[in-house]
Amino acid sequence: MHGARNDFILVDETEGVKVPEGEKADFARWACDRRAGVGADGVVFVRVDPPEVEMRIFNRDGSEAEFCGNAARCAVRYAVDVRGENVKVLRTLAGRHSVEVRGDEVRVEVPGARVEEVTELGFEVDAGVPHLVRLTERDPVRGARGLTSEARKIQREYAERGGVNVTFAAPAGDALRVRTYERGVGWTPACGSGVVAASIVYAEVFGAEHAVEVSTAGGRLRVLLDGPFLEGPAEVVYAGRLRGTPWRENSDHQR
Repeated sequence: MHGARNDFILVDETEGVKVPEGEKADFARWACDRRAGVGADGVVFVRVDPPEVEMRIFNRDGSEAEFCGNAARCAVRYAVDVRGENVKVLRTLAGRHSVEVRGDEVRVEVPGARVEEVTELGFEVDAGVPHLVRLTERDPVRGARGLTSEARKIQREYAERGGVNVTFAAPAGDALRVRTYERGVGWTPACGSGVVAASIVYAEVFGAEHAVEVSTAGGRLRVLLDGPFLEGPAEVVYAGRLRGTPWRENSDHQR
């Protein structure tokens, strides 16, 4: 599945065989490998128990994240479109999120998202996962590679604190242009929690009151500030069946 081209392998653990808890990290490292596995930015494990769906997400380096906005929309879309369930709540390590499917788009609440501190490096924001938001005049969507060394330097500063996602945001025309260098992943076409974090900073600095339109390399997303809520598309690309346990044979090589 993908949400704004941020792609995930979604594993339904509602029924049948489950990936053992101690092997989920190895599974993610193998599955996300675009040459030796399936290929993705992360793996999402879901369990559907209407009216709720539970989601856990592992980055492609095997680390587990508390939340991911694009993965959240994918989990909800899967529960509704593939399993045919009417879900109203998403549960993640970051808490409970109200959700709603609105035509082609999925709306997910990110409760408690807020600016926690302003430092010399930028705005520290909790958007389900930690973000360091930097406002810039440079377009981060078109010029992300030129910001890589800056993003890595900031991540090293936060390494002992559990790491941080580095989000660059530039006001431009009718949309805020945003790109995130994610923990355990690197640059992705879109980062849902990064879009929320950047929108909260934008609202605080420039006075937006209701909604913020955001342009990413993966497409347009929208943040409704009363919540806040992240709104955007999510799509099933294809389905497959896993054969064997290839992640066990490849675990030593991946590390």
